[in-house]
Amino acid sequence: MITSFWIKIRAYPSKYCKGKWECRGAELRKNKPSTGPNEIAVKVNFEVPNSYFNVPEFEASIQVPGYSDDRTTIEADVQDNIAELISEQLGVKVHLEVKDDDPTE
Repeated sequence: MITSFWIKIRAYPSKYCKGKWECRGAELRKNKPSTGPNEIAVKVNFEVPNSYFNVPEFEASIQVPGYSDDRTTIEADVQDNIAELISEQLGVKVHLEVKDDDPTE
């Protein structure tokens, strides 16, 4: 996305340093503002990648298998691989933890 706007800046000669100017205020405007003495208008062209406006959508599918004494366990390296993949794609730190499914706890 590309957008543009104007900044109107007011400045006055410094009382303390000869030849220097001090900013006394700035305003942001969509359209070009009129200027008076000691004021300037600066046009700013601003580009933001469209991806900054995309919020990632997460989707999960959960299947609960029938009861069995033979339960599959997820190894730690699989958890680490999943966390690393999510971290790389989103640029965030991810920690996955498998909860113990012992119903007595």
